[in-house]
Amino acid sequence: MGLFGPPDVKKLAERGNVQKLLKVVRYERSSQIRRQAVCALGKIGDQETIGGLVQALKDSNNCVRQEAETALREIMDRLVQVFKDSSQVGKEEAEGILRSMLDGLVQALKGTTS
Repeated sequence: MGLFGPPDVKKLAERGNVQKLLKVVRYERSSQIRRQAVCALGKIGDQETIGGLVQALKDSNNCVRQEAETALREIMDRLVQVFKDSSQVGKEEAEGILRSMLDGLVQALKGTTS
């Protein structure tokens, strides 16, 4: 990814640089770095991260896939909590993120069965 070595996932996560973390999820040289990027995206957990996490469900490395599954589950758990505790605006935002997650998961499943 970088000219002088692997991407620094920790720095990208600290900066909240979702776009670069999404690129790191496709970093072919190291499944460990991809797993770290997936973990960071899961902690950020906003709508922008969902596509990369769903894509990581199809990674060639089992640890990366498991991390993506865990991240998506944790995001879903947080969204369910929002439904329980938030105003209507928070619930609408959570609903949009959940719909995005479900659409991405359906697309991922279609991609693995065709």
